[in-house]
Amino acid sequence: MLLLLFHTREGRYALATDLIVEIVPLIKMKKIPKAPDYVAGLINYRGNPVPVIDLCSLTEGNPCTPLFSTRIIIINYPFDNNTSKTLGLIAERATETIKAKVSDIHPSKIFLDDDISSFDESNQEEIIQRFDLKRIIPQRIVSELYQD
Repeated sequence: MLLLLFHTREGRYALATDLIVEIVPLIKMKKIPKAPDYVAGLINYRGNPVPVIDLCSLTEGNPCTPLFSTRIIIINYPFDNNTSKTLGLIAERATETIKAKVSDIHPSKIFLDDDISSFDESNQEEIIQRFDLKRIIPQRIVSELYQD
């Protein structure tokens, strides 16, 4: 499985690349009135409005730092009815991928739920945590952003 690595101030995470459409530079966004703090705003992606979630705000409560390596990861968010919606995810240092075997991914046994799983990459001193998008960002939230 191919994973995109990214960082927040407090951690290192990996996102499976099978849902990723494109990774684009951080650009100015239009704010969405009354949206939760972790919703950074709306971008125009290839002529379509796309809501963007700030993963640093979502995981730690503070927005991602606008660094040169801070990116917007464009994904197709999968719904249970076999449809999808385009969603942007802001992440810091989203510039590297790694390959991992499914057998390398283990439940963390630290968190109260399994929203994030641990992944130990050999030759690494720190733990990389893998996001389960559908559990961390529930369908209900994406539907509300699209007003479905």
